[in-house]
Amino acid sequence: MNSVFQLLRAFILLERNVDYVVSDGEIVLIDKLTGRTRPDNRYHHGLHAALESKEGLQVKPEGQTLAEISVQGFIKQYAHISGMTGTALVSSDEFRRAYGLEVVTVPDAQPSQRADQPTRLYPTTEDKLQAIVRQVLFWHGVGRPMLIGAVTLRQAEEISQLLSVAGVQHRHLDAVNSSDEATIVKLAGGFGAVTVATNIAGRGTDIVLDPLLND
Repeated sequence: MNSVFQLLRAFILLERNVDYVVSDGEIVLIDKLTGRTRPDNRYHHGLHAALESKEGLQVKPEGQTLAEISVQGFIKQYAHISGMTGTALVSSDEFRRAYGLEVVTVPDAQPSQRADQPTRLYPTTEDKLQAIVRQVLFWHGVGRPMLIGAVTLRQAEEISQLLSVAGVQHRHLDAVNSSDEATIVKLAGGFGAVTVATNIAGRGTDIVLDPLLND
C-alpha cells in the first residue's frame, strides 16, 4: 500500500522543474522557498524511488541515516564563532538564542543615496502583480535596471509570465538554470535589464552597474 501511495504522490502531486529537476540521471529536489536545487536531499519512505521510476531512471535503494548532527551542534564544536552578512540584523534574536552571538551593525562608509518609498497596499494579489508590471514598464522605458524579488518560486513564475505577456524581455532565475545564477545576477545591473528571482537567490554575487547608467 505504501508503494502505491508514493507512486500516486510522485505521478500526480510532484511536478518536474517545479518540485524537482532531472540532472545527470539523478532526481534533484528544489527548495520551494528559494528556488535552489538541493542535490544532497532525498525523499524518504519510497517517494524518491517512485520519482525515479516516473522519470525512467535507475531506481536506487533507500538510504540509511547512520549519524546526524544539527547545525547548532556542528557550529558549537568551534571555539570561536563569527561571521558577516547583510541580513543578520533581522535574525539577531535567533543568533543570540541559538549561538549566543550578538549582532553588531557596521556603519556605512558613505551616506546612503537610496530613497525608501512607503509601503503600498493592494486589495488583491492580482492588483499587486499588475502594479508590479506597470512599474517595470515605466522604469524599463527609461533604461533603469529592475531586479524583482519574489517571496516564493511560484510567485516568481507568475511575475515572469505577466512580464512575458506585457512584452518585457527579462531573465528569470529558477532551479532549471541555477548553474547560470552568478551570470544572471551579475547582468542584472545592465541598461534596461529586468531580472526576476526569489529573494534568497543570488547570494554572494555582486550586481555590476553599467558605468554610464546615470547618463
